Amino acid sequence: MKRTYPWLLAFLIVLVGILAYTALRLPTDWKLSDPVPLRVQLQWFDQAQFMGFYVAHEKRYYKDDNLDVKLIAGGFAINPIVNVRQGAADIGIATGDQVLLAEANGSDLKAIGTVFDTSLACFMSMTAAHVTSPKDFVGHTVGVYRGFDTENILLALLNGAQVPVDRVHTVQAGDLSAFPDSIDVFPSYSLNEPIAETLQGRSVTCLKPDAFGVHFYGDTLFTTAAFWRNNRDALKRFLEASSRGWEFCALPGNEDKALDLMYQYSRNLSKEDTWNLQKGTLQEALRHVGAGPNHHPFFMEQSRWKTMEAELIAAGRLGKGGYIDNLCDFTLVN
Repeated sequence: MKRTYPWLLAFLIVLVGILAYTALRLPTDWKLSDPVPLRVQLQWFDQAQFMGFYVAHEKRYYKDDNLDVKLIAGGFAINPIVNVRQGAADIGIATGDQVLLAEANGSDLKAIGTVFDTSLACFMSMTAAHVTSPKDFVGHTVGVYRGFDTENILLALLNGAQVPVDRVHTVQAGDLSAFPDSIDVFPSYSLNEPIAETLQGRSVTCLKPDAFGVHFYGDTLFTTAAFWRNNRDALKRFLEASSRGWEFCALPGNEDKALDLMYQYSRNLSKEDTWNLQKGTLQEALRHVGAGPNHHPFFMEQSRWKTMEAELIAAGRLGKGGYIDNLCDFTLVN
């Protein structure tokens, strides 16, 4: 009779199992792989506008999802779209209209989520000036940042109000010191300048585009189409971890904790000098995070993208439509 060796049979079964697992293991099995490095180019200087990302970094949400995330501060001289296209960053944040126009110019981008449910750009004036609609821009000096979203929004507002562009005196806006002596209507973000003015005891009015039928997206997360094709799983994990960061900020009693984490991350911000402004910025931001139909951070509505495209065409900023389906990935956030 032939002898059998139970221990050998057991060893062979285990060995076959190990070899089969190794052969079938997919690259997306990220828990067993090295952390994925992601460089994220912010569109502005460090501030509470990007709070959810700071929190996700400092609370190790990114590390928990096997991501090595570096947040890169922006500024006037930094173009996130250029930096992402040139490979200086993997993910960028820019306004939705800028991403769309870049795509129309052949940049081959992919939008993967929007931070806020609408554009937070606005046009700020002193309340005593009684600028309450785009028609009131006539007779006032209106500031714009050429090539930025406020210029596109201004053109869309004037077009919607049937106000000829040449009836409005526009000038290049600089810093806030020009308001209101040299610039009557200042291109602003409801996150920043109006809060700063209010803290100084000045009464200002903000004309918001949504109130006048101009429906743009503001802070939009994007990457190149090539990076998106090769890293969809990592991008999805980045969005999920960043969502947890924003959700932490929104929990009752967590605003101050989130602010402390931001100052811990960004050493160039003075806590003593900027706390009240940054807290106001965070409170305004939280009104617009996760406010879409399913209350999920970064959710994008296809209808709003197409409306924005149509408004850019009507304002003469875009020659034709048809870019949304190729530009936007509506599946990473659902």
